[in-house]
Amino acid sequence: MKKHNQIILLALSVVLLAGCSAWPEQAETPAPPVTAADAASAIMAADVAIANAKQRKYLWRDTTKILDKADNAMAADEYREARDLATKAREQAEAAVLQSYRGDARFLITSLRKDYMDQMVTDQKKRLESAETALNDDRVKVAYDTANIIMAELQVQMDAEAEAPVIMEDEIPVIAEQAMPEPVSTSQKSTYTVSKKDNLWDIAAMPEVYGNADMWPLLWKANKDKIKRPDALATGVNLIIDRNASEDSVAAAIKHSKLRGAPSLGPVDAFDQQYLNK
Repeated sequence: MKKHNQIILLALSVVLLAGCSAWPEQAETPAPPVTAADAASAIMAADVAIANAKQRKYLWRDTTKILDKADNAMAADEYREARDLATKAREQAEAAVLQSYRGDARFLITSLRKDYMDQMVTDQKKRLESAETALNDDRVKVAYDTANIIMAELQVQMDAEAEAPVIMEDEIPVIAEQAMPEPVSTSQKSTYTVSKKDNLWDIAAMPEVYGNADMWPLLWKANKDKIKRPDALATGVNLIIDRNASEDSVAAAIKHSKLRGAPSLGPVDAFDQQYLNK
């Protein structure tokens, strides 16, 4: 009897296994089709984003080429490809705009800290701290807007002070002559030692270096024998800071930074080599 039950159980197992193997596999839900309207909407959004990047003078060099490919795909009725390419172009343009705000916010905050702390009231100093917090949290547009408003307020204040009545010389009380402080030399710092997690963008943005992140290509060109890739600096390397760069060299460096793309550069390409060899 026991053997009989075992046979029955074995038969049931075979039937169940056969039934399971016969069950159809669940088909994957196909991706919804991309229509011409979808592609056209993506292309229009990319156009707007690129226009904003151009207005900020911070359009990356490949973005319009990607959008051209999207237009070609649209003309060939390849709507999915057109939408995907346009989306990529839009994302690049938006990233470039954020990068520009990040650099400008850092420059404004540095300038306010360095040159205008004595002119600021308590409320402005608190807002400056909030701008710094926003920048550290990567809320770069908030940081830029806050710092820009503070700078505008200070400019109005200084303009009002400049228009104040002029006191005649004979009305000024005689004060004992004091020695004037020695001017600070612009060449006081000609080298910088790379620390862990340093990058050229942050180094260039330091007040004691250039005070402008977009001038990082100057560091690269002055130290191209020490830097294989600008996003991979070796700790402990002493970088030369070019203090005698001409206006044209500075303009070329900033232009290269704005056209090059995201701060994470990756491999050096022909565009970089052209800049380095000039």
